[in-house]
Amino acid sequence: MLLEKIRSKFLKQDDGGALVRRLLTEQAWSQRYRYAMAFALMGIGAGATALGAYLIGNVINAAYVDKNLPAIISYAIITAIIFLIKALATYGHGVMLSQIGNAIIANNQRRMFNALIAQSVGFFSERHSSEFMARLTTGANAASVVINLLVTAIGRDLLSLIGLVAVMFYQDPVMSGIAFFVAPPALFILRKMIRRINAISKNQFRGGARILETLQETVQGIRIVKAYTMEDAMRARLEKNVTELEHESNKWARIAHRASPLMEGLGGFAIAGALVYGGFRVLQTGATPGQFFSFLAAFMLAYEPAKRLARLNIELNSGLVGVRILFEIIDAPPTEPADTGKPALAITEAKIDFQDVLFGYRPQEVTIRGMTFTVEPGKMTALVGPSGAGKSTVFNLLTRMVDPASGQVTLGGVPVAQFDLATLRDQFSVVSQDSALFDETLRENIVLGGDVAPDRLRAAITAAHVSDFADGLPL
Repeated sequence: MLLEKIRSKFLKQDDGGALVRRLLTEQAWSQRYRYAMAFALMGIGAGATALGAYLIGNVINAAYVDKNLPAIISYAIITAIIFLIKALATYGHGVMLSQIGNAIIANNQRRMFNALIAQSVGFFSERHSSEFMARLTTGANAASVVINLLVTAIGRDLLSLIGLVAVMFYQDPVMSGIAFFVAPPALFILRKMIRRINAISKNQFRGGARILETLQETVQGIRIVKAYTMEDAMRARLEKNVTELEHESNKWARIAHRASPLMEGLGGFAIAGALVYGGFRVLQTGATPGQFFSFLAAFMLAYEPAKRLARLNIELNSGLVGVRILFEIIDAPPTEPADTGKPALAITEAKIDFQDVLFGYRPQEVTIRGMTFTVEPGKMTALVGPSGAGKSTVFNLLTRMVDPASGQVTLGGVPVAQFDLATLRDQFSVVSQDSALFDETLRENIVLGGDVAPDRLRAAITAAHVSDFADGLPL
């Protein structure tokens, strides 16, 4: 229920500005020096682009007006140097942004994992494990994508656009005004597209999580799938999930890519108007052809960054869906009890008491009601009952995987809630009917993070009657 409340809160909260501010202050700020270097390199690249457009006018005038070959050669050498500088700057900021993005992704993966591992068993019982995997990958990457999108939009596209617009207005202010009549209608239409992008992006995440869920259940339960010939049923389930995701992705593509034809169409009218006016100036008012060509070069070079900036809101809002998914987990308060300062468990009497215990994994579903019993030290006690009767829940209550809604669980007469959690759980061993193998060595799967001497490890292998199997594996 807790995760559901958090999700509901975030799905209702569509304040993209607040999310962006949080990303910048929490995550981008820690990389501010590297971002500053990337900005500087992007500024160099933007300046080189604008200077290249400006020099084209000088080259045209040197060729067609002044007939000056040495000047043309000089401008050609300068242009080559400018583009070499731009290439090096582009490479530098590209590598730096990738490294920053990788650092942000790694940090978010750590934060999300730490947030998950601080939750109780009840927290995970409400969600399929595939959802957490989807959140770990989608959410962690989304934060990096959104930040880098903002940085490149400001540092590369906006700076380039400012430099090129400056060249355009320097060469011809009136023609520049004609070229920019496309902005107001483009912005009006793009605002309407953003709302639909938000809803579709949320559906895409849910669809991806359902595909992971089906895949995971099929792989983990492959023996059951094969034994009960469930291949067709699982195939149909996956087909349904994949088709739904494909449909949402196609819908996203149709809406998101409307920005390009919109800008292309409006840009065509702007170019046509600029060509007519520019040609008129050259023919009728004596303006130099260099001005005209420099303006056109700047306008054409400004076209791509302008299109990317026009799409920024669409891509940003799509990425912020993943950021919300990330923060849903990171902001979830720990449901594992905090035991800072509690004394370590020191067993003097291994007597276990359950006193009128009431518990349910969900508030409306009671699993144990009024349970009272005693486990005497030195004796064997068995809890027998059908599946779902609460046998595993008793162990979870004893080790504080969950806490009772009412009643008390004591160990040696002291409530288990009064002990340090780690030392409490360290006193228990469990042989579950469900086996879980970690992607580690045989030794790590046996000692489970503990430090065991080799002779004790060998004794445990022998006692479990798996020596023949274990001898063929590296410890």
